[in-house]
Amino acid sequence: MRRWLSFAAVAAAASAALPGRAETDDTAPPLRRFSGANALTLPRGRWEIDLLRGVRHGLTDSFELGLNPLVIAMLPHLEAKFMAARDRRHVLGVRARLSYPTTFLELVSKEGQFGLLPATSRPPIAVVFEADAIASSEWFEDELVSVWIGAAVALHEPFTAEELPLLDFPFLYQRFAPLYGPGVPRTGFSFEGVVVGGVHYSTEFVAYLLPGLPDVEGASALEHGAELEYRFGDRWALGAGLRTSYAKYPYGRRTHFLPYLDVRASF
Repeated sequence: MRRWLSFAAVAAAASAALPGRAETDDTAPPLRRFSGANALTLPRGRWEIDLLRGVRHGLTDSFELGLNPLVIAMLPHLEAKFMAARDRRHVLGVRARLSYPTTFLELVSKEGQFGLLPATSRPPIAVVFEADAIASSEWFEDELVSVWIGAAVALHEPFTAEELPLLDFPFLYQRFAPLYGPGVPRTGFSFEGVVVGGVHYSTEFVAYLLPGLPDVEGASALEHGAELEYRFGDRWALGAGLRTSYAKYPYGRRTHFLPYLDVRASF
């Protein structure tokens, strides 16, 4: 809790100190009033609290910070997005994430419930850095398409397969793969927009290459997400979605599904 309060205090102070005129809810484009898988950032001074995605804040009109208070104690991290260029219909941006996975790996190295790795595992001290270059375009009014390309790399102490066996749990597999290889290149695209009235949709597809994984030749993962969301004006939204992961594991190719409900507020 203290970490979250510190983040809020720093973000609020920095927001107040930085120059530039903030976009109000009336002037910000509709698709910018909530965050998404695109190059847009939240307008300056706007906060978003999302049950699953965490907290985001528009530090300036082109720079956004984010973190998830629910998981930061076991997976310390910080996210950022920057709009590098923008005109009326096109946006270029960069998003990045820095995380410390060691704490999480230590917590799941146990027997019984939530034990994803053997209790004898000894995770190394590690830092994972992720970055994507994103291009977004408004093809039609309130309809946005985005494409991105990026990679994740890890800096860590040397370790053996006995100290840190491959974490092949669905959805976590591709996200922790940088620890076991030279890096994880990825590319993806997304569509989002208005269906009718307050009903919005979003869908995205991401492809990961997982080179260098032990005992998995040609490892890769494909991930797809689709969501419908009802927005109660510019402040509240309720969504339901499904994420699908299709990946090549040491024991073969498997498909996994993850349905979810989500709530978010913005102010």
